[in-house]
Amino acid sequence: MLHVERKNDIVWLTMDRPPANALDNQTLREIVGILEEINQDLGVRGVVVTGAGTKFFSAGGDVKEFSSITQEQGLERVRLGSRLKASLGALECPLVCAVNGAAIGSGMEMAALADFCVAADTARFGMPEINHGLLPMAKGIQQLVNVIGLKNTKDVLFSGEIFGAARGKDMGLVHEIVKPDELMNRADEWISDMASKPSELFRALKRTIVTGMHLSDEELERMTERDFLRYFGAEEATASLTSFINVSETRTAV
Repeated sequence: MLHVERKNDIVWLTMDRPPANALDNQTLREIVGILEEINQDLGVRGVVVTGAGTKFFSAGGDVKEFSSITQEQGLERVRLGSRLKASLGALECPLVCAVNGAAIGSGMEMAALADFCVAADTARFGMPEINHGLLPMAKGIQQLVNVIGLKNTKDVLFSGEIFGAARGKDMGLVHEIVKPDELMNRADEWISDMASKPSELFRALKRTIVTGMHLSDEELERMTERDFLRYFGAEEATASLTSFINVSETRTAV
């Protein structure tokens, strides 16, 4: 199941499906539904995704269930898994993955979609699908290439090797490694800091990062114009600008 908790406009999503927080079709439906609601709620200023317990963030798709489902149910799994990655990628508010344990398959793909991935030093990562007669979602593979590069993605996918948090950090998947008892506090610190930024500006930055590389110069100009009209005169952005000007003037006067 999925635990959903909203604290100060930050939504905490905890995957809780013992023993490995594996994603069956029902759990995927829950997560995708919540994420699609969040994507429509401008009042949400941040999202944290984590797993229950200390051993697993998520072992990815439920392999045992997959071995016994029909072709149509398998296609639903493919669609739901793809929608999960798309929904995470579409989040314009800050996204943290607090990786408390093994993040395998879809678990690793979810971590790759985070704006900030903080991992316990006991966390492990990997994409072992090739060794299990399965195929990862194309959306997840695309994101791995974006985050860890083509060479690392090939190595991870072709070998199916499971590796530790230190290697994940070396390849750019993990931003920070902490002790297990520090994990949630660090996730909370980062998401709270980002949630304190002017929301419309943060959303504009993420929109541009995600979609800007595919646009022409003219389309980028139009995007910036639209975003300018959204934030210009907005209370949060105006307050940040005024504060910056006041501090600058004080420093100049000194």
